[in-house]
Amino acid sequence: MPLNAVASGEDIVVTELGTSRVVRRSAGTMDTEVLMEGLYVPAGLAAADGDLFVADGPQA
Repeated sequence: MPLNAVASGEDIVVTELGTSRVVRRSAGTMDTEVLMEGLYVPAGLAAADGDLFVADGPQA
């Protein structure tokens, strides 16, 4: 389940709850690149000046 998404150039970066990862989806394709995995609840994304920030929720 996607929780958040931001544009990264022509691509989109998405946080996924079910897989606990952050992925980049290439524009116009179904290609997926895993950027991070093993997160608990990757809830938030922010992008600024070419940097990507991910907020991970606390573990219970």
